[in-house]
Amino acid sequence: MCSGGDVSGMNAALKRFTEYRLHSGIEPFAVYDGYEGLIEGRIRKLGYADVAGIIMRGGTVIGSARSQRFWEASYRETVVKWSRDAIVSTIPFWRWAGSLCESERIV
Repeated sequence: MCSGGDVSGMNAALKRFTEYRLHSGIEPFAVYDGYEGLIEGRIRKLGYADVAGIIMRGGTVIGSARSQRFWEASYRETVVKWSRDAIVSTIPFWRWAGSLCESERIV
């Protein structure tokens, strides 16, 4: 999941994350469109085809967005509820200061 503005290297990080997880026998997932996608449950399993050829592309292929709704406790509770029921046990956050503040609200 990416939150906030795009930074160079996000696609490369996503590609490496995906390849590492697949090589380790662990299914990789991505949250599309940052915190808005997290609230909406926009999660997709990734495979090699999803990350092939993305290193040279600008931005981030999974999208990035902050969310005003995420600051409201009811939306964070929704995220926690579905994440407990989902097969996703961890969500890596590629983040900077703003995302750090937002992601700490989940725990």
